[in-house]
Amino acid sequence: MSNLSFVANGILRQNAIKFFPKDASGANLSENFSLTLQGSTICGTLSNIRNTTEGGDPVVIADYTPPTDASITGCRVVATGNESGSTCSCDLEFTAQQLVCSSINAVFNQTSYLIGETATLTVDLFDSDGNPYLGDSPGFSVNGGDASTLNVSRSNSNPNRWIASFEVTANSGQVNFFSDTQNCPAIASFVASSVPVIDCNIRGTWITADEDFIIGQNAVFEIALVDTDSQPYTGNDVSFSGSGATILSAVKLNTTNNNAWRVTVSLDSSNGTIALNGQATSDAVGDCSNIASFAASNAPAIVDCSSAVCLITQDGPYNVGDTVNVEIFLPDTDGNAIFSNVSISSVGATINSTPLYNPTNGRWVFTSTIQSTSFSYSASTDVGDCQPVCSYNATDPDDQSNCCARIVNVTSDALVQGVSGGLTIRFSKDITNVRNVSGIPTGMQGSLLNNEYRITGTPTESGASAFIIGITDDDGNDCEFSMSLQVAEQQVVEQECARLESISIPTGIVGQPYAGFHTFSSDGNRTYAATGLPPGLVLNASTGQYTGTPTLAGNYESVVTVSAPGSRTCSHRVVFDIDDPIVEPVQPPKLNSVPNLSGTVGVNSVGVFTAVDDDGNPVAFQPIQIAPGVSINANGQISGQPTQSGSFPFTLSYSVNGVVCNTSMVYLVGVPDQNIPVAVAGVSLRACKDRLQSIALATTETSTWQLVSGSLPAGMNVDAQGQFSGTPTVAGSYQATFRINNETTFALTVVVDECDCPECPDCPECPDCPECPECPECPECPEPDPPKVWIRFIKNHVLNGVLIEGTMCCPSQPVCLEENEAMSLIMMGKAVVYHPQEPKNV
Repeated sequence: MSNLSFVANGILRQNAIKFFPKDASGANLSENFSLTLQGSTICGTLSNIRNTTEGGDPVVIADYTPPTDASITGCRVVATGNESGSTCSCDLEFTAQQLVCSSINAVFNQTSYLIGETATLTVDLFDSDGNPYLGDSPGFSVNGGDASTLNVSRSNSNPNRWIASFEVTANSGQVNFFSDTQNCPAIASFVASSVPVIDCNIRGTWITADEDFIIGQNAVFEIALVDTDSQPYTGNDVSFSGSGATILSAVKLNTTNNNAWRVTVSLDSSNGTIALNGQATSDAVGDCSNIASFAASNAPAIVDCSSAVCLITQDGPYNVGDTVNVEIFLPDTDGNAIFSNVSISSVGATINSTPLYNPTNGRWVFTSTIQSTSFSYSASTDVGDCQPVCSYNATDPDDQSNCCARIVNVTSDALVQGVSGGLTIRFSKDITNVRNVSGIPTGMQGSLLNNEYRITGTPTESGASAFIIGITDDDGNDCEFSMSLQVAEQQVVEQECARLESISIPTGIVGQPYAGFHTFSSDGNRTYAATGLPPGLVLNASTGQYTGTPTLAGNYESVVTVSAPGSRTCSHRVVFDIDDPIVEPVQPPKLNSVPNLSGTVGVNSVGVFTAVDDDGNPVAFQPIQIAPGVSINANGQISGQPTQSGSFPFTLSYSVNGVVCNTSMVYLVGVPDQNIPVAVAGVSLRACKDRLQSIALATTETSTWQLVSGSLPAGMNVDAQGQFSGTPTVAGSYQATFRINNETTFALTVVVDECDCPECPDCPECPDCPECPECPECPECPEPDPPKVWIRFIKNHVLNGVLIEGTMCCPSQPVCLEENEAMSLIMMGKAVVYHPQEPKNV
């Protein structure tokens, strides 16, 4: 066998060595091999050598542990076949571990300590490669701890873990680590605190009177704990023990300083002491051997019931159901208060609170509720019983056997002259006899039934009477009662119905709360009813007042009925007028001024439109470009430099409160130095027949115009500067062509309208309505019977089968209608009133 080799030439500490047996051709060898270490220095150890397979190939594995504190050289691993005797070897090298201070992990078993307590620190060591450091005998030192108590040991399960413990002697400190090659100070720090030491000079106070104790009885003392700095000690982990006494209970009291205790002991001998034991392992240090002492007697006294005192702190007399404060003093035959082992009971009363002993006056104190007309309290003690200690009497307020019956209720109809009615008096007891009855209203009678006395009948006279009655109840008690009875006059309602003749009935508006009114000026005992009320209105049956909100317009006839006891009813007709709310139409805006609508290429254009409405509200313009380079902003202001000559139609839009009006206009742009616009097709002017016209189309006064074809309307002409003027006399459409400055041809159409006033809407901004500067007054409407009203439609409406068109911006022609019909259309928001006597601005 030859060319045997190890998989790797080298090794890591604590790893296994692996050897794969193969021959020179690389084939696996199946024979077993042993592994040995050879060398001149300490080379470590091999253990657990085993022949096995890995990935199907034979392998020899041995656990290898190198030296822990030295580097090795000159060491070899030798593999020897047990059949062929063939050998193969591999050199080993190892560098000793280097401890790193920053890799030390040290943790205390607590976050803080008490001075004198033992602290325990767990330390894990690692080398520079992050591997567990296994070096031997590291050193530890401690600051703030007792070095003589320092104990260091190695963990059996983790060879790189060390455990150090020591006694804490200072409020803070640290643990240091060192080895042959490293010095690592302050690998861990700790804090500690001093515990309070109870001051043993304190003494408890016996709350048993005179500290005169009886062997076998219980005694109680209280003590407030303070430390040696004279501060209240509030810790809970203390205990008490007794010499000559047995501790029965120790209870911490709820005091301001939270340091007081109440201790109950059983006195076992003629003298003894009480000790306090502090717990050094928790929050108290200190043992006090004598915080209270006592002397007890073997001659117990017995209770002296003749000298016992029982009193109720409230003054009498007392009633059944009263809650009282009771104090009982129980002396013994020596005159000393009995303060323990006392039980108090009652007869005819309940004890509400546990009786407590008051050492100040030697009394037992409790509260009690009286249950009977006679009640008493008894006491039982270890040295005798007192039964009872005291007795009292009380009054039962519910016992009415000695009291006269009383009136508990009076029910009555309204007593009205001539009207049948009645009155019932109910007593607290049955009545066996009545006497001395007087003051019953004339026409009425009295009768007795069990505990009720009834007065019935029809009074014949009005007025007040003093009613007096004497009774004898079923317990034989005699009483007398008196009261005033009032009989009202018979009421008449006819006169109140007549009042409606003079009442002004308010007009109601649909959707608005009704003003309301009282039907009658009632002075009591009346009821009201009504039929035929307008929808939404109601009549109060008790007060006669109308209220509500009308929901439907119209005229309503309501019949109102009023009635009163002992009188016939009356009725009256009330007419209600309910109107729809008046809707004020929104008026459109009107143009107030129009600027010069012409400009020159390259020259800034200026001018401003103004518009108003009837209420003076601000009018907004729709921004628009009216020619290339020229625009109108929201304030109606023209700005910009024209970039192209010509005639540019545009629509001017302006609005107020949502009402929009549009007007078609043309902006003319001329060429510099020519002072004329370039003609474009479709430019037209409109004029009114028999109305003076003055229209300027030229951009400057230096341009010259010449008519070359066509004609203007009869009565109109144009001067050399392009100013059209005159009064057209014949309606129609006229075409004319002009030459401007002998260079440019300009085509124009002039349309002459009849422009009669009724035909011309009262809206200068409408696109089809030319201006009529001197429109004559329209004829006034005659005054027919019934009256008529001129209106103009602001919404499309069919009238007598004919569609009449109208908008808010351009109302229709004036129409004369009967007043009722006209007002109805106005209230529906379809029309507005037109005043023909006012000049029209068309």
